[in-house]
Amino acid sequence: MLIVFLFMMIGGVDTRPGILLSLYSIMLCIWAMGYTTLINLLTDNVYMSSFAEYFALYATPPLLTAYFSFENLPKPHQRAFRIMTYALTAFFIFVVATEWRGKISGYITYLTTLRVCIVIVIVAALFIMYRRKTRRDLARNVQHYGILVTMFLVLLEMLRVYIWGHDLHRFPFLTRFSRVRLAPFIGITFVASMTISYLIRLVQTMHDTRTREELENLAKRDALTGIPNRLAIEETLKTMTADNVQHYVMMFFDANDLKFANDSFGHDTGDHLLQLIGRALRESFADRAIFFGRYGGDEFAVCVPAARDAERGYRHFAQVISDANDAGYMPVKITVACGQSEHRPGDPRTPEATLKDADARMYIEKMRMKNGTAARSGQHLAAPRSCSGSGADGFGESQFPSAATRRISTDTIKRWMQKYPHPPTHHRLLVSNTFQDQVRLKYYIS
Repeated sequence: MLIVFLFMMIGGVDTRPGILLSLYSIMLCIWAMGYTTLINLLTDNVYMSSFAEYFALYATPPLLTAYFSFENLPKPHQRAFRIMTYALTAFFIFVVATEWRGKISGYITYLTTLRVCIVIVIVAALFIMYRRKTRRDLARNVQHYGILVTMFLVLLEMLRVYIWGHDLHRFPFLTRFSRVRLAPFIGITFVASMTISYLIRLVQTMHDTRTREELENLAKRDALTGIPNRLAIEETLKTMTADNVQHYVMMFFDANDLKFANDSFGHDTGDHLLQLIGRALRESFADRAIFFGRYGGDEFAVCVPAARDAERGYRHFAQVISDANDAGYMPVKITVACGQSEHRPGDPRTPEATLKDADARMYIEKMRMKNGTAARSGQHLAAPRSCSGSGADGFGESQFPSAATRRISTDTIKRWMQKYPHPPTHHRLLVSNTFQDQVRLKYYIS
C-alpha cells in the first residue's frame, strides 16, 4: 500500500496522509515482531531485535502527529500540530543517535519521556477529532478512533511491562493486570478498525454514486412530461458530434395553439396537452430513437437512425394524437407541426445544424397549418417537412419532395414570407435557416 501511495504521489495526487498511516502500521508491525521476539527468531540477533523494537516504538508518536496535522482544522491548530511533529521527530532522532553511540541505552533511559509523549499525542488527537469540521464522517471517525485505541493499548502494554518488572504486590489488581499481554489486541484492533472504516467508506461511496446518478437523471428529465429535457438532448448532440455519427434523421415537433389552450381553459389544460404529446413521443420513439425529449416550451425534438424509423415512429405518433382527438381527451383540438431533416454520410452539417434545419422546416409547416391548408385537408397532424429522399413512401403527403418540388432561393423564400406574413415565424425562419444557397421545399402557394 505504501508503494501505491508513493506512485500516486508521484502522479500528482496528495497521498501524504495515506503514506503516514502506512508508515505507522509498518512501525506497529515491527514493534510487535520485536516485542514478541519474532525478529530474534528470524535473525538470531538479540541486539537487532531490541533495536528494531524500540526504533519502531519511538517512531510512532511523530508519525501520528504528522498524520493528524492533515485534518481539516483551523490554521493555528494545524501549525501547533506541525510544531509538535517537529519536536517529536527531533526527540526521536536524538534517542536513536544516543542508542547508536552505545555509551548509554537511550531507548531505556527515555522510556518515561516517551510515555508522556504518547499521552500528549492521544489527548491532542482527541482534541482535533472534537474540533475538526467533518465530525459526521463515520468512516474517518472509526479509522481515527481505531488508531488512537491501538496507541493507547501500546501505552498500556508499556505500563504493564513496567509493573511486571517491579514489586507491586500491595496492589493485587496491578499484579493481575501485569499478567495480561495486550500485544495481540493491538494488531486486531488496528486491522478491525481499518477494515470497518473501508467497508463504511465503500457503502458511502456506493450510496453517493447512486444519489449522484439519480440527481443527474432528474436534472436531465422534464418534470412535466417525464421525458428527457433540453440538457439531455444537448449532451446527446455533443456525443453524436464527438462520435462522428453520419446517418440519422432529426425531427422537430411543435404543439399548435398552446397559448390559446392556456388562456381559454387554464394552464392545467396546457399541461395536459404537453403531457399527452410527451407520452405519444415516448410510446412512438423510445425504442428506436437516438434521443427524444422536450426541447423547451411546446417544442419537442427526436433523432432516429434512419428514415424508416422516422416513418414508423411518426405513424404511431400521429395515430395517438388522432385517437386523443377522437376520444375528446382535450377541450381543444390537438394539432402538431413537424419538420424533418436527414443527415447522410458526407453531409458537412453538425447534428446541431441538422436539428436547426428540422426546426426551420417545422415552422414552415406550422405557417401552412395556420394559413388553413391543414384545416382544408382535414389533418389533425401536419406531416413532417423533409429535404431528402424520394417519393412520399407512405409517410404523409409531404414527407419527401416529389414532382411538385422545386428548388427556390432564399430571395424567393423572403418574397413568399412577405406574401404570407407571420412575424414570429418570419423571424425564426430567417434566423434558423441554414439552407446555404438553395433548399428543397414543397412550394405551397395557392
